[in-house]
Amino acid sequence: MRRLLVPVALCVLLGACLLPQDDTILVDIPPPVNQPPSILEAQVEPSSRIFTVDGGAGCPDLLFSAPVEDPDLMDVLYYDYYVDSVDDSTGQVAQGTVPPNGSAIRGQAALYDVDWASPGQLQTPGTHLVQVLVADGPLVNGVPQPRTVALPDGGTRLDTTFAVSFSWQVTVTGGACP
Repeated sequence: MRRLLVPVALCVLLGACLLPQDDTILVDIPPPVNQPPSILEAQVEPSSRIFTVDGGAGCPDLLFSAPVEDPDLMDVLYYDYYVDSVDDSTGQVAQGTVPPNGSAIRGQAALYDVDWASPGQLQTPGTHLVQVLVADGPLVNGVPQPRTVALPDGGTRLDTTFAVSFSWQVTVTGGACP
């Protein structure tokens, strides 16, 4: 009889250790938070941050180029170029977008082409500050706007939008180019 009690006692003890199964289905993982873009400073054109250029009639165009990257592969990047003022829209001289291409390093750069034959702020002789602002969300008067992200449970969250900048000091001399 004693031999029979030991297995029964073990079964009772082991049975008490069993936990009921929970059949709750796991909820989808929320999307990751936004990561900031960056400007590839080693590849910007003009490569010098401070330079002098002839900017009169007949001079070749001056192209500002800022290659960009973003670890969020599907983000559209927005850019604005400003001359002498970022505080308001009067200094804005160019804007555009850089579409995603499936890679962190984008195949297109943020561009601003200066045509010396057209009137503009940079075409005036003197020293000017040219600045590019790149953001991973829309820019309104130079301010990146937060994005609303849909969550798997039907809710939403505000995601921070990041912006980075790069600037050049350009001294424009007057006169005509040969």
